[in-house]
Amino acid sequence: MSDGVRVSQSVSELPVDLIEDAEAAYILGTGAHSAQAMGDDSETESLDGAVVSCFRRERSSLYNRAFRVASVEQASEAIRWFRRRNIPCRIDLAPSYHPDVPHSLEMAGFRSIPHFNYTNGVIAGPIPSMHQVHESVRDGTPDEVARIQRGVWEELETWGSGVEEYYRLLSGDPHVSSLVALVDGRPAATGALWVHGLVAYFFGGAALPEARRLGLHRTLLESRLARARDRGCRWASALVHPGSQSHRNCESAGLPLAFRREVWMEADWADHPFYSEGDGDAGLAL
Repeated sequence: MSDGVRVSQSVSELPVDLIEDAEAAYILGTGAHSAQAMGDDSETESLDGAVVSCFRRERSSLYNRAFRVASVEQASEAIRWFRRRNIPCRIDLAPSYHPDVPHSLEMAGFRSIPHFNYTNGVIAGPIPSMHQVHESVRDGTPDEVARIQRGVWEELETWGSGVEEYYRLLSGDPHVSSLVALVDGRPAATGALWVHGLVAYFFGGAALPEARRLGLHRTLLESRLARARDRGCRWASALVHPGSQSHRNCESAGLPLAFRREVWMEADWADHPFYSEGDGDAGLAL
């Protein structure tokens, strides 16, 4: 790797299909809650194994993507899906994709984005046995989780109608465990996991401005690993920016960077700062 970030294990050593299935289930499940909270502003659909998801309010959104694209047919169908909605899309290729897919994407006006780091690093591995839920961490109520998320997203000026209801719905989903970390007895940071079979997919990390740089991300990560184990999961996965603090915390907790996804974007959008500047927004993590 040119940036010095080591991929710690081979895809062949992982139950990649189970890991990808868990993320697909997370995208579809959260998409259903998003549609319920935001109506036509949000849409998610399964396309013969691939998953497409869009958030119409933000044309340059990470949510406007096709996930687990492995064949030329899936790529073509995903592109048609987004173009019918007049939304630019990002295409994340499956770890094992047909060799004709890159050429088909080039012919459709897409470009590979080798510098795209925001969510192309896949953390995955067996759940370590040594972690416990920290004393400062407990289950969060939907209102507590929504309040923390609101504090972060308002800071980024992306909070809109329906988002708070979305987080309330999501925190109440039986597939989800939402935890909060306390500072001076008050919930100040949150992180969640989505359980799909034997795999826990980690997401939704956020910390209020006054609670950053206190080690809460690692505290919540270790606590979620313990909670995932208690819920019968054997594997954990998440997306990270390779080389970020989130990535380093995962490595320290026993979860390595397993592989990177190849990301393609419509050529007109490939150089948009949102896709090329790396680590993302303060206060947000896996």
